[in-house]
Amino acid sequence: MRPLNEDLKRIYALLKVDGDFSVMAHLYIDRIDFCSFGNSQPFRIRIVNAFNDNPDYFYVKKADASRVYGLELEHLLSPNRLSFLTSGGMLVEEHIRESGRCVHRTLAASWRSESGPGCQGTR
Repeated sequence: MRPLNEDLKRIYALLKVDGDFSVMAHLYIDRIDFCSFGNSQPFRIRIVNAFNDNPDYFYVKKADASRVYGLELEHLLSPNRLSFLTSGGMLVEEHIRESGRCVHRTLAASWRSESGPGCQGTR
């Protein structure tokens, strides 16, 4: 499990701080949730900053052209910064926060809590 955690922290560093791996020392993977909603069935990764116990999330999903084109379009049109990575058939996207509430971009209307419906967590 340790190599998986290190790889997930590396992905987070690429997503959030443009590959500055020095931030990985104080991060830990708290849980991995499998979310059974939608057609992408993402894994939601909860990563925690050990200095201040602040959690953050990112999603690992199946990539397809329409999903990537939609993210590109949102990136161009949204006033907010949007980060995502693609590699082969995999898409990694950041967790979006609006007005202090956690919101998953594609299911904003139906999933507005930390433990949304259809997600099963593992620690």
